[in-house]
Amino acid sequence: MTASLPDGLVCYRELGPFDETSLPSGLRAEHRLKLGTWALLTVLDGSIRFRWDDGRVPDAVELAAGDSIAIPPALPHHLETHGFFRLVIAFHRAAPPDSLLIPSGLPKPNHHGGG
Repeated sequence: MTASLPDGLVCYRELGPFDETSLPSGLRAEHRLKLGTWALLTVLDGSIRFRWDDGRVPDAVELAAGDSIAIPPALPHHLETHGFFRLVIAFHRAAPPDSLLIPSGLPKPNHHGGG
């Protein structure tokens, strides 16, 4: 299972890899991503069970090595683990408008007010 994120998102942080001894306990309990943040969870080795806690049916997704799942903002979920696994989580948000990006190599704006 390979999941994809909506267009226009950029990765701003990656966590892991985590295994059965290093996975933060908060990921095993119900939690949510903040508004505007998507996550892409990828299983590197072994397997895990991803559970949606919002009442959907089916509520569980089995993920094995090579599988990914896209996690939308604000939807409750948690992980269930059994045995060996390794996973990484990449957090994404909307890309800033092009007008806010300063291409490398250009001088930085002068804010000293001179004239």
